[in-house]
Amino acid sequence: MSAITEITESEVIEGTWEEIARQAPKFDGHRLRVVILPAAAPDVASARLEALNAWLTLPRPAIPALPDDSRATIYDGEDEDRG
Repeated sequence: MSAITEITESEVIEGTWEEIARQAPKFDGHRLRVVILPAAAPDVASARLEALNAWLTLPRPAIPALPDDSRATIYDGEDEDRG
């Protein structure tokens, strides 16, 4: 008799029946819900990658360049304030 693995959170496992069946001992003693996906189920990873690529091709606003003396203006008068 195999020991029951403690599962504390819901877990989603995807794959073919054969891939999932190989993990059957892990689920001994647990209730399962099986959802049969359509044969042409979308590939979530490729959909996310496609969305990321679309976002990356969007025009970006121009960021104005800082003047070369920008750091100097931050610290101007610093010694005067300390007295």
